[in-house]
Amino acid sequence: MFPKDGWINFHETTSLVRLIWSSLNLKDQSGLWEYHNFTSDSSYWANGNYNLSLKFSNEDCEKINSIEFNVPDNKNAELNFLIVQFHDDFGLLKKYS
Repeated sequence: MFPKDGWINFHETTSLVRLIWSSLNLKDQSGLWEYHNFTSDSSYWANGNYNLSLKFSNEDCEKINSIEFNVPDNKNAELNFLIVQFHDDFGLLKKYS
């Protein structure tokens, strides 16, 4: 997903990240999701074959550089909810690859 005017003009990173954290319950908090921070400028949530990754433009994580979803068969309620919210609340557009 991406903003129509590009990430450079997107100023709602904090709100978007808060939405993710409030929507994906982690395993260590009785949820289904694992969270990984493999690099200082990325975040990764996984639940089996489903995942969401954020890449930030720097280590301060102030600006998003990309968002990628893996939702096989569109069968994950949490990620499907986030896709709708990202579009409705933040104006993000879908890009399929």
